[in-house]
Amino acid sequence: MQNDYLDTQILFHQDDHVFFPGANISGQIIFTPKIDLKIQEIGYQVVMIVKGHIIPSSKTYTQQIFLRNKTLKKGQNYNYNFRFIVPEQSTYDGKNIDITWEIESIANLQTDSYLKVRNDYLKRNNLLRHHDTNTLLWNKSVFEILESDQPYTVELKNETIENSPILAGAFFAGGTFAVAGLSAFFELNNQFEIVSATAGILFITFLVPYLYKNNILNSINVNTKPLGDNQFIVLLDLARNFKRIQKVSVNYEVFEEVKDRSKDNIVVHKSKIYDSSSIEKHKVTMATDKSDILDYPEISYDFIFDLPTENIPTSITLYDLKLYWKINITVYFLGGFTSTFVKNIDVKRENKK
Repeated sequence: MQNDYLDTQILFHQDDHVFFPGANISGQIIFTPKIDLKIQEIGYQVVMIVKGHIIPSSKTYTQQIFLRNKTLKKGQNYNYNFRFIVPEQSTYDGKNIDITWEIESIANLQTDSYLKVRNDYLKRNNLLRHHDTNTLLWNKSVFEILESDQPYTVELKNETIENSPILAGAFFAGGTFAVAGLSAFFELNNQFEIVSATAGILFITFLVPYLYKNNILNSINVNTKPLGDNQFIVLLDLARNFKRIQKVSVNYEVFEEVKDRSKDNIVVHKSKIYDSSSIEKHKVTMATDKSDILDYPEISYDFIFDLPTENIPTSITLYDLKLYWKINITVYFLGGFTSTFVKNIDVKRENKK
């Protein structure tokens, strides 16, 4: 904060203000009074500030007091060195929440100096007496913490996931509406009531299960593997119904979920913070060699994705913030039928080496 009483410079020894967890940050803070000041204490603190769709909060990571109960003389420089270890929690600029880190200089005055500075400040700036001047002589410098400078890595995992039940419900709901429609239509002609009921029963008993069985997949085997150059591969085993498959579309997304406890009821804010381009495959690949990267002896699809170049943290330690990554898989069949699968993936980054 600019003022007419104390100049404060916060200088980092490093050229930029970007750091990684576990590193050492060092620098110097220079206090230069513009008038004689009786200080109660001067020092610094490192603070994490959280704002957004959440109860605003600040947490002091470390604090050091350089000097207590002294008079700082006008025009003299008071130089002090600082050093601290970078915290684990990274900076985050999200859609519903922001996490920032600051180093703040502390300058608290003794009562007589404080009242003199406060009254003069309020008078000069035509401010009311309730205006907060407790941190009038404080200064701050923002610095950024990146989770890592290493590439993302997707965890190696092979699992079977289930199809969304929505489509199955749509099939059987369609059969039910069809029976109701036939019954309503033939109700005007009593001689057709038995025919309509029989047709409806046959539709539900035979046709719907046939369409369901032959045009969607109940489950699918998904294998995710990390690749070099900040990439990963998604391998799909689609041996069943492969002759009816027209194409397969895959993409991945990153979501941010924040719990807002500022109201009587907890409100969850969910936003997509990253959406990859979809990759579509229209032809199947026959993997005949088990040593092939696909590792499947039957019909398989492989999709290679680039991981984000943006700085998206893979782990957040805040209780009310969660980040998660997921893959979306859609299988298209003849006749416009689809099967949809969603799979969470674990992504991490190694610490800076």
